[in-house]
Amino acid sequence: MNPTQAIEFLHVTFVVLALGMMIFPGILLQQIALTGDVAAIRTAYRVGMYHGRVGALLLGIGVIFGLGTAAFAHFPLASGWLSAAYVAVVLIVILGVAFHQRHEAAILAAASGGGQDAGAECVRLARSLAPMVLNITSLLVWLFAIFDMIVKPF
Repeated sequence: MNPTQAIEFLHVTFVVLALGMMIFPGILLQQIALTGDVAAIRTAYRVGMYHGRVGALLLGIGVIFGLGTAAFAHFPLASGWLSAAYVAVVLIVILGVAFHQRHEAAILAAASGGGQDAGAECVRLARSLAPMVLNITSLLVWLFAIFDMIVKPF
């Protein structure tokens, strides 16, 4: 394995780990919120809310290795497909910070509030339209980024 391949391997590894840390725990937390079980929601969300931060850190490391791969492989850093990848990464981070993190915090706050209707409030938050639309949007951005990295269409 030459240095470019080694760096590319690390790039792909860290980005796949980031994808896993961002998407799958988020889906699991959403499903737990839909149960309305306040104790389970509080426990899962207290432990699981850090998945986005860990995923963002892994994504950042993956981006660094990606830039290293581009440099070693002599890809122009301003090429169209790399520019599209930069936009996708920025969108992933914005969606995570501006929506997903806040949405999870709102569900945890509702579950921790201790009111009689805390479970129903968690279900209402989990079933609202915004999470569904933005979860699908996040998934589509990830799929575009993967497509862009493999096909290099621009």
